[in-house]
Amino acid sequence: MVIDFAEPREAWRRLGHGYRATARIVVWSAANVVKVPISALFRIGGKWSVFIIDNNGRARLVTVEIGRMNDEEAEVKRGLREGNRVVLHPSDKVRDDVRIKERS
Repeated sequence: MVIDFAEPREAWRRLGHGYRATARIVVWSAANVVKVPISALFRIGGKWSVFIIDNNGRARLVTVEIGRMNDEEAEVKRGLREGNRVVLHPSDKVRDDVRIKERS
């Protein structure tokens, strides 16, 4: 990928040798998307799943449909609602209906 200045050369010529720029390239964006940290995701039988924490402080296994994903978070197309709390880095001790102790 080549990134170049849009302005004429006269506008940026004085920047000098070794000038650096930090760029952020957005390849996709959307409004009103439910997202989940990828550290909460795991696969069961080829399907993405998470544990949510219910109102009684218990883990509930939920199968989710994932859309776009990067190295930090994933778009959840189906299975979670805004406000659902998920278990991050669930160990093999976390199972459906197990009481969850939250940490700060």
